[in-house]
Amino acid sequence: MTRTIIPTHPKAPARKPTIDEIISAYLAKFHHIHIRPVSSNVSPSPATNALMGAIGPDAVYANTVVTQQGKAAQLQEWLQMKTFALNQPDFPEYRDQCFAKYEEGLLEYEQKKQDYLAQLRTPEVQAELARRQRRQSFVLYIALAIIGVTFAGQQVKRFLDHQRTQPVTSEMMSKIDPENQTKHSMECWYAV
Repeated sequence: MTRTIIPTHPKAPARKPTIDEIISAYLAKFHHIHIRPVSSNVSPSPATNALMGAIGPDAVYANTVVTQQGKAAQLQEWLQMKTFALNQPDFPEYRDQCFAKYEEGLLEYEQKKQDYLAQLRTPEVQAELARRQRRQSFVLYIALAIIGVTFAGQQVKRFLDHQRTQPVTSEMMSKIDPENQTKHSMECWYAV
């Protein structure tokens, strides 16, 4: 019996690049400047401040000042490099190429996705998918049956153990055998 190979879903393209990512790539490629975009948030992290707070308020203040100075310097450097890149005459062309490359990747992905869906509709693949579904369903039913039997067995055992350990009261004795109550000792009589 030959098995049909199920096609794999095509890999989705990367997300659309941001202008900061394009600027960073442009600077690295054409000017050999390796810099990462920096956010405008220059405050220290709350976790760092909490650690410094354990030392004392002076440590929190010193950490805040040092962190703000370092991040502000990185932000200033990034803004200078970003302005430099945006003022270059060949940057708009590079930016358009990056966006065009993304759009081409998106169109290629859509084409591969259509081919994938067409392959899924073939009778051979549909038969293989149905066979796999039946096998998975069978395995699932067997697993559920085993779990159900195990659970039911535990519940029955728990019920029987409870019934065996529960002593019979005089009220229960009168219901069981009202005439021969004195024949049996209350300590050894258990309801089954």
